[in-house]
Amino acid sequence: VVGHVCIQRDATDQQRSERLLHEAQHELERRVLERTSALMKTNEALKVEIAERRKAEEALRESEGRFRAIFNHASVGIAEVRPDGRFLRANTKLCEILGRQEDVLLKMTFQELTHPEDLPENLALIQETLEGRRDSCSIEKRYLRSDGMDVWCRLSVSLVRTAEGAPKHFISVAEDISERKRTTDAL
Repeated sequence: VVGHVCIQRDATDQQRSERLLHEAQHELERRVLERTSALMKTNEALKVEIAERRKAEEALRESEGRFRAIFNHASVGIAEVRPDGRFLRANTKLCEILGRQEDVLLKMTFQELTHPEDLPENLALIQETLEGRRDSCSIEKRYLRSDGMDVWCRLSVSLVRTAEGAPKHFISVAEDISERKRTTDAL
């Protein structure tokens, strides 16, 4: 052996760096697993919420469908009327009773359609309802049809209020009683 060469290096810094890198990698993996677990729990909660919302939306669609069917196919006239008397909606039967198309009714007020002799009593009942002295009212009154004829109706009106108690709109149900009135008058 002629010679021997030996190189010594201090590996303390390198080992410390490797240990810190390993600890950082371990901490990162722990955080990723923790966050993944939290996201999976949130995802499951969202799936449950989405399922509940879909169920609620389906129930709402069914309820709206039933309401539409009742409203559109009722054998009596039904309308939603604003507190100022303007029509918001009217079903086919009411349009038939009043001899007007829905688009025409929606541009009118019940005051324009009410026989002038019946209007004061009708307005007084509506005012009492708006003031909260009654929840609903019923009256026999005449409407003016588009053909100039009077039509007698039994009208029942209920006020729908907002959650705060303010008047929102009226639900009016009208039954044509003209034939009964003619028979009664004839007797």
